[in-house]
Amino acid sequence: MSNLELYTKDARVWIPDADRVWKAGRLLENYEPTTTNLKVLIEDDQVEINYDIQSNQVPNPKLPPLRNPDILIGQNDLTALSYLNEPEVLYNLEVRFLTSNQIYTYCGIVLVAINPYESLPIYGNETIQAYNGRDVQNMDPHIFSVSESAFQKMIQFDQNQSIIVSGESGAGKTVSAKYAMRYFANVGGSSEETQVEKKVLASNPIMEAFGNAKTTRNDNSSRFGKFIQIDFNRSHHIVGGSMKTYLLEKSRVVFQAPQERNYHIFYQLCSQSDKKEYEYLRLGPASKFVYTNQGEAEKIDNVDDNHVFKDTLDAFKLLEISKKDQLVIFSLISAILHLGNVRISGEKSNEASFVAKNDQSISIMCDLLKIDENHMRAWLCNKRIKTVNEVVNTPLTLSQALFSRDALAKHMYSQLFNWVVSQINKCLKSPVKTHSFIGVLDIYGFETFQINSFEQFCINYANEKLQQQFCQHVFKLEQEEYVREQIKWSFIEFYDNQPCIELIEGKIGILDLLDEECKMPKGSDLTWCNKLYDKHLKPASTTTGTGSKNHFSKPRMSQKSFIIHHFAENVEYQVDGFLEKNRDTVLEEQLKVLKYSEIEFISEIFCEESDESKPKGYEVKRNTMPAPTKTQMIRKKTVGSQFRESLNNLMTALNSTTPHYVRCIKPNDLKAPFKFEAKRAVEQLRACGVLETVRISAAGYPSRWTYQEFFQRYRMLFKTLSSINRSNLKETCENILISLIKDETKYQFGKSKIFFQAGQVAYLEKLRSDKLKSAGIMIQKHIRGWLARSKFNKIKKSCLLIQCQSRGLLARRLLKHKKETRAAITIQSNWRAYMARKKYLKIKMDCVKLQSLCRGYLARKNRQLMILNVKATLIQAHVRGWLARIRYKKVKRGITLLQAHFRRRKARQLFKTLKIEARSVEHQKQLNKGLENKIISLQQQIEKINKERDLLNQKVIELEPLKSQIITLKQTSSQAKESNIKLNELNEELSQLKENYNKVKIERDDLIKEKNKLEKMNRESTSKSNQEISLLKSKLEESETKIVSLQVRIDQMKSQLIELENERANHQKLINEYSKLEQRFEKVKSDLLRLSNKNLNSTISLSSSTTSIPPHQHNLELESLIEELEQDSKTRSTTSSLAQDVANFEANKLLYMTPNGSEMDLRLISKLQRRIASLELERKESNFSRASKTLSLENDDDQQQQQNKSFLIEKLQMEKDYEMIKSQELELENQKLREDLNRLRDLIADNHQSSSTKTDTQINKEMMGQFDVLNEEVQRRRDECIHLKSLLIAKHRQQQRYNGENNSLNDVDMDALSDMSQIDTNGTNEFEIGYNTQKILNRILENQISDMKKSYDLDKANFVREIQNLNEEYEKQQDLLMQNMPPEHLIDATFKNEIMKLTKQNLELSEKCDQYSEEIKKYKKMLKVYIKRSKTINLGDRFTLNSSSTVSMNGLNSTAINDPDRSINTILNQTTNTLTPNYNNNNLAHKLNTNLNNSSTIYMPQIRSKHTGDYMGILEWKVEDEPKIISKLIDDLKPRLALTFLPGLPAYILFMCIRYADMSNDDEKVRLLLNSSVQSVKRLIKKKQEDLDYLVLWMTNFCRLIHNLKQYSGDEMFQSQNTPKQNEHCLKNFDLTEYRGIFSDISIWLFQGIIKDFEKKINPIIVGAMLEHDALSINDIKPNKSGVLNQTISSQSSNQQQQQSRITLETLTKKLNEFLNTLNSHGVDPEIVNQIFKQLFFFIGATTFNNLILRKEMCNWSKGIELRYNTSLLEQWVRDSKLQDSGACEMLDPVIQASQLLQARKSETDIQTICDMCPKLTIAQIQRILFWYTPLESFEEKLSRQFIDKVTDKLKEIRKMEQNSVQQVLVIDTQKQFPVCIPFNPSNIGLETIEIPDAIGLAPYVKKI
Repeated sequence: MSNLELYTKDARVWIPDADRVWKAGRLLENYEPTTTNLKVLIEDDQVEINYDIQSNQVPNPKLPPLRNPDILIGQNDLTALSYLNEPEVLYNLEVRFLTSNQIYTYCGIVLVAINPYESLPIYGNETIQAYNGRDVQNMDPHIFSVSESAFQKMIQFDQNQSIIVSGESGAGKTVSAKYAMRYFANVGGSSEETQVEKKVLASNPIMEAFGNAKTTRNDNSSRFGKFIQIDFNRSHHIVGGSMKTYLLEKSRVVFQAPQERNYHIFYQLCSQSDKKEYEYLRLGPASKFVYTNQGEAEKIDNVDDNHVFKDTLDAFKLLEISKKDQLVIFSLISAILHLGNVRISGEKSNEASFVAKNDQSISIMCDLLKIDENHMRAWLCNKRIKTVNEVVNTPLTLSQALFSRDALAKHMYSQLFNWVVSQINKCLKSPVKTHSFIGVLDIYGFETFQINSFEQFCINYANEKLQQQFCQHVFKLEQEEYVREQIKWSFIEFYDNQPCIELIEGKIGILDLLDEECKMPKGSDLTWCNKLYDKHLKPASTTTGTGSKNHFSKPRMSQKSFIIHHFAENVEYQVDGFLEKNRDTVLEEQLKVLKYSEIEFISEIFCEESDESKPKGYEVKRNTMPAPTKTQMIRKKTVGSQFRESLNNLMTALNSTTPHYVRCIKPNDLKAPFKFEAKRAVEQLRACGVLETVRISAAGYPSRWTYQEFFQRYRMLFKTLSSINRSNLKETCENILISLIKDETKYQFGKSKIFFQAGQVAYLEKLRSDKLKSAGIMIQKHIRGWLARSKFNKIKKSCLLIQCQSRGLLARRLLKHKKETRAAITIQSNWRAYMARKKYLKIKMDCVKLQSLCRGYLARKNRQLMILNVKATLIQAHVRGWLARIRYKKVKRGITLLQAHFRRRKARQLFKTLKIEARSVEHQKQLNKGLENKIISLQQQIEKINKERDLLNQKVIELEPLKSQIITLKQTSSQAKESNIKLNELNEELSQLKENYNKVKIERDDLIKEKNKLEKMNRESTSKSNQEISLLKSKLEESETKIVSLQVRIDQMKSQLIELENERANHQKLINEYSKLEQRFEKVKSDLLRLSNKNLNSTISLSSSTTSIPPHQHNLELESLIEELEQDSKTRSTTSSLAQDVANFEANKLLYMTPNGSEMDLRLISKLQRRIASLELERKESNFSRASKTLSLENDDDQQQQQNKSFLIEKLQMEKDYEMIKSQELELENQKLREDLNRLRDLIADNHQSSSTKTDTQINKEMMGQFDVLNEEVQRRRDECIHLKSLLIAKHRQQQRYNGENNSLNDVDMDALSDMSQIDTNGTNEFEIGYNTQKILNRILENQISDMKKSYDLDKANFVREIQNLNEEYEKQQDLLMQNMPPEHLIDATFKNEIMKLTKQNLELSEKCDQYSEEIKKYKKMLKVYIKRSKTINLGDRFTLNSSSTVSMNGLNSTAINDPDRSINTILNQTTNTLTPNYNNNNLAHKLNTNLNNSSTIYMPQIRSKHTGDYMGILEWKVEDEPKIISKLIDDLKPRLALTFLPGLPAYILFMCIRYADMSNDDEKVRLLLNSSVQSVKRLIKKKQEDLDYLVLWMTNFCRLIHNLKQYSGDEMFQSQNTPKQNEHCLKNFDLTEYRGIFSDISIWLFQGIIKDFEKKINPIIVGAMLEHDALSINDIKPNKSGVLNQTISSQSSNQQQQQSRITLETLTKKLNEFLNTLNSHGVDPEIVNQIFKQLFFFIGATTFNNLILRKEMCNWSKGIELRYNTSLLEQWVRDSKLQDSGACEMLDPVIQASQLLQARKSETDIQTICDMCPKLTIAQIQRILFWYTPLESFEEKLSRQFIDKVTDKLKEIRKMEQNSVQQVLVIDTQKQFPVCIPFNPSNIGLETIEIPDAIGLAPYVKKI
């Protein structure tokens, strides 16, 4: 189909317009080939015009350009438009810029950037992360997308890349280049800590300061071109960079146009003029200097030069430019400013000039640069001309001197600029080899002004070269695409500007002729212009090419200009100044003065590279000038030739890279934000090559569709379903296109795509819309017919019903009307009569009232008149009196004044006479006489005063103590006041007490009566108590006699001890005698040692302990235990049992015994036992004294008398028993000592006969030591037995007294107790005694259990009876209720009753089970203690258990002793079987086991350990083994192996090693171990940072180590869930709180590493799973897949697209499941798992949301449904994984709300709903989604800008309290980190239960204690 067929009625076209460039119109008639005019309706103005086809010539086409459908408007890529023409490009840019606020748009491979003149929140780090690693084909156009495309191509193909940024001044080139560099610095940053990226970015503020200036078009315009090369290594990290500059605008240094500024650095320095640091520069405000005040715009709005200067200094520092060089740079810049202020004056003849002598500016300049002032003054106004034979100095005219001064200033600044660039390149130079680079070219765009000079010529020349390279590259991409798809194509003609380039740079071109003219001595601009006319205006010049005449022309009215026909526009250049600017000459003598500066920096930058080093023999103080050695002018390359060479080098560099283009557009000249001027925009689009790109694309096949996309979009155009072959879509598409488009040249079939020429997609869209429209009309026809019929039938039925009802209603109304008429007449008659009467009465009453009012008024008026007369008379009287008084006062005052005047005259006369007398001599004498007398009298008075002063001083001294007394009196007075206040308060209280007393007195009378009654009872009780006291006294006397007898026996024992000491002394003497025979024992030493060992083994037997604890720790713990017992003894009640405390102490005592039985331990134990006995006696005595006092005070309390009597008897009996047992033990001890003494004597005698003296002394010392130990042990055993026996007897008697029964112990027990006091054997029977006592205790315990069983049985029987009774009553009540209840509710009631019964029974049973489990738990602890004690006594070697033992002792066999826990469980099973016969044994046993094991809810497995009671939870290790331990535990541990261990096992091992260092109090050991472990883990993680298992493993272990340090720190807040054993394992010496902080930091570091590692893994699949995966298959394809950029990217990333197509949401959930399993398998705390998944879901939600709002094709209704479906699946995964409490679902709220916004209705009535449904989205995000919302079909209305503005206004009204900066955020920051919290999670695993696996390999280095 040809384009002419599209010009039908209602076709939409574009009409050219002078003001708006193009107007939208609509055809009112069909186009015919014969028509010359078209009727067009202008849509905006609604004006009908006749469009003349014949008169409209190029650039306007004959037929008006067609408009695209609305669905294609706002595309990301201009080449995606079906009609590619200038108006469509311009309109699409305008719509995106104004409607959607989108400043970036693709045009093929070109990114068009429109300057918004407003800061937008689209350049943050979160936006960079959103584009990093993404497929930019699907992303929103952005400068970051171009940067990402270049970066990815460099990575994939190892090719150098370049980004060419161009545009006119103010279009935003510098900002675009800056953001591109920032993107590379972020994504190409090295993983190591380096400053290269910062240095690259730091070059921007320096180059802006030295190369940017304010112009009328831009406040920060770059006045030079630069090519920044960023170097990368093989890892694609930035390693360096470089910069090349082109054509600095030096003329700006000396001249600025109005409202323009010089370079920024000048104004920045002037802003520092008031600071002391820069006083040496002698600067001032910018308006003071000629070079900065010409533009009269010293300030820029919203820019602070002072602040920007600080940024420049920071950049200097970062780029390593020293402070010294900075000061010199500032001196040079200041010198340029002062040079501009040098006043040069001309002579009258105008042939010479001079500098004024008093000119300070040149002095300051020379002082700053350290150059000779005289020479500079001379050469500013003179020049040197060299002839053949001589050198002549000639003066300069004023204009020449001014020109040379400005040339020098420009040259100075140019050299400084070049030096700064070279320093930046040195700093950015890569120290390593560069693998690839990305270049960013920020160069000026095409420029045309009213007056165009040499600068514009060079700029446009550069743009011609760049345009040629651009066209060739675009054509190359098109050609590659066609070849790759294997389609037939013909050559595309495009504009070739090679003739124009040849005109400029070719042989005898403009630049050659310019350089030639510059070499001529008398060359001028006019002669050069004539040569151009001669060479290039000829018809066909063979030298300049055949096309020169087409690109060069002469203006009609000027002889000093020429015109070049550039690709963008014809530009007229004025030749004035071309030669001077091309030469860029500076007087050599001026440069020599600068070269010989005393500052090395100044001399270096003004020396040419070709110059050799010169001797510093330049004499600056000579008056005569030195002889010249060179020519007058510096011969160097011209500016044009330099620029041509640098431009050719640049083109060579660009051709070696893959270019990317950014074209910056300036929307308006007013710098107004978001204002679009079509004229200015279209000029720039033509100049920058965007329209040329569109033309090339339109000439070929601009629209490209894949077969799948084409089929899905246009499948409804198939006529029959049989022609559809889904297995071969290419054939199917060919069939449909052949039938739809007859001209086969309009499309081509490629390998994977269909290529369409311009307009064909629009035609297909028209056919599609027509087909859908016809189908819609058919559906509407049938639906409307059905609706019309239904409506007619409903109306007909309604009409009949209405008629019936209305007729009845009318009849009823008629009847009602007649009745109401009759009633109304009656009512009217009565009412009228009533109203007439009422009216008459009212008139009558009003008349009477009116008369009374008038009469009253007249009376009041007369009275008022009389009052006024009286008052007037009174006023007159007062006024007349007042006037008379005033007259009197005036007369009196006049008389007084006359008197005063007369008296004044008399006084003056008297004063004159007295004055004359005073001047006389006699008068003076009289006065002196009086003065002498006064002086004498005054001296006498002074003496008196001095004496009085002395007396007063003495009195003052005497008054000082009185003052102190006064102070005290004041204090006492204040106290007295306070006491008075208190006294008053007490008086008040006393009054209250008196009142209370009266009340009490009444009560007392009542109590006296009661007292009389009680006195009788007391008398009776006292008589009884007196009798009992007499009996007790008799018993006391008997006990005293016994005590006396015992005292006698004790004295005898003391005498025996004295004899024993004497024998010891004799023994010592014998040892001294044996020392002489030491030499004889050397030969038989070994035999004697064996003999002594045998003797010792036969005589000494000690029990060994099973635990090993250091002695100092025993002492500390025992002493603390003594203090605890003392406190317990003070606070314990009188009814507490001491036997239980002693038993607990005996159990704990075994833990504090050392294997060798050291002296300190034994003394402490014996001290503890004695202290217990004394405390018990004190407690009894205190109870006795307290009881006796109460007995004496209150004789009426019979119960207390009995208690006191029992206490007294108990005390006497205990003392008696204690003394008796003690005496028996002393006798046994004495006998034992005698036997030991005899053995020792025999042994010494034997040794004396057969051994030497030396060995004898050693053995004796050893034996004496062991003997002392044995004595201590015997003393301890004896005291223990005595206390135990006495306590047993006391316990037995106490039970008899309290229970009133004598059968608590059987006869066997009493016999055993009686036999215990009569044992008379040696010390070896102590074990038997201990065993017997323990057996008795077990029997007592059994008796208690049997008593409890009996009481339980009685209670149980009572409860059963009560339950039966209650059940019977309940059943009766239920029967009554059942009889009255309906049958339908009967079944529910029965079920409810049964449920209530069962629940009550269940609750009762559970309560009883809890009670019994607690009691059994107590008994289990007691049995554990007894079994441990019995284990320490080797009963198996000496005794056999009695077969007639009780039930509990039958369970204690040999295996039970070795395994106490097992024996206890068997006993408990027996007791529970006997106690609870009716309950389920399995459930009860399970509950008992759970209660006894104290299991908590921590997710830790139960560990079955070996020998748990034998270990202390400590690992012994050595310092030298520390590296090996760390290596085995950290470096060599693999995660797979760690999964087979206890979670956190390395942490437990480290803590057990810490406990060993704590036990030995070695802080260096702890520090070494912890520091080594931390460093090793850091090294390991750096190596394995990509391995997730290592990160999870060590985060788990560090968290467990933190928990252990808290749990065992000794702080009460962390010990609430500890077992007693765990509390014993707390650290004693060290406080590791600081290390807990270090470990927390490491844990958080590992936490963040886990997050980053997993984010890297899921980042590539998030977009594919959440956005691109079409799970519901409802998405529709829209015509937006085209354009050159998409062609190139899609061809390169086809593999990525295939991979993305395979990614589903299941892929993401599978990754999440794997990660969750990894965390759970390593035992990570659930709280940390929740935090991890909260952070991950935030990343998933943020990434999904960012891609959603950065991709326009995603913002549609169907995508909203898919997105909501995918998020619901993720929420379901969270619930299934039991992570709903983690807050992960809340992190998806922005995505969910965005999906809801896409699905919501979008009408004006729904604005409030839209605002309410998106609380988590910012205003900018909601605007973006609404801007980009695209309807699926053309029938759905597109959102208008007015609707979006209303939504925005409503949101601002709702969120007016929130910050504007927050609401302008567009992209969510994916790098946001939530705070990490490590909650305390204690372990229920005891350290003593942990076993170290052999797989770790720590056995040789650690040992369990």
